[in-house]
Formats: sequence, C-alpha cells, structure tokens
Amino acid sequence: MQKFINFFNVLKKKPYSHLSFDICSCWGVVLTILSVFLFCLFLLCSSVTEEQYHQVKSIAGQTLYPQTQAMAYQLLTQENIQKSDYFRLVRAYQFEIANIKTYPAEGR
Repeated sequence: MQKFINFFNVLKKKPYSHLSFDICSCWGVVLTILSVFLFCLFLLCSSVTEEQYHQVKSIAGQTLYPQTQAMAYQLLTQENIQKSDYFRLVRAYQFEIANIKTYPAEGR
C-alpha cells in the first residue's frame, strides 16, 4: 500500500514524468509505419502507366492462357485501370503460366 501511495505522490510532483523518450519514439515508429501504409494505399489506387496499359493489351491479345485473357479484356473495358487490378492480373498470369502447361482440346 505504501508503494502505491508513493507512486502517486511522485506523479503529482512530475505530471508528465510518464511520457518518457521510449513512449515518444514508439509513437514515432507507429506514425512512420502508418504513413508508409497510407502512401502504399495511395499508390495502389492510382492509375497504371502507359507501359503497364500496353502489357494489359498484350495479355488480352494472347490466346495461350484464356483465363487471364478474359481478365485482361475485362480490365480494358474499364475507363481507368487501377494498379491493384493490374497487379492482380499479372499475378494471375504468372500463376497460369506456372501451373497450367497445356489445356485439353476444347470442343472436341
């Protein structure tokens, strides 16, 4: 009980003693991580570059991987392609290249 009373007496003498350098540096790290996260979110919501748009057009033009081709056609119908959609397309394209070697004959 005496330790408890002494603790509050110390706090009364120094009202901001509980704000040490460690807590301030911790908030600095949290704010830095939050700002990086918000910047990445902003970049993902921005439009694709011209080079990336041409890559979407080339994926839409190929016929080896019809699932990503359909996905690329769907992106080309949009007025504005976001980078998150572009990265989703590229990931699906790489997945289809790696996992699907040949399709069975269609319609035969």
